[in-house]
Amino acid sequence: DLAYQSDDIAKLDLDETYSIGYTLRSLAAALWCYWHADSFEAGLIAVVNEGGDADTNGAIACAILGAKYGYNATPRYYIENLHNEIEYRQKVNGFIALAINEKE
Repeated sequence: DLAYQSDDIAKLDLDETYSIGYTLRSLAAALWCYWHADSFEAGLIAVVNEGGDADTNGAIACAILGAKYGYNATPRYYIENLHNEIEYRQKVNGFIALAINEKE
């Protein structure tokens, strides 16, 4: 409820020591981004800058933001500067081919 009702991600208290890494807290952060961020990048920056388990929160938020805004909304420099981007792309394309039951 707090993720949906609050325009301020700080109210989720992502830095609270005893629940960093807690699955529901990370999901709340990602859902906050879904409901309140006006772009992929704005959501990512908001959740990562809030602290806590920033890498986990950011990863989950990016998955949800990517589903909401689509691949083309991801800033190119995030993709182009991804370490081993070519290898990741090959793995993802292979997974997609398997998922839709096609041969590469």
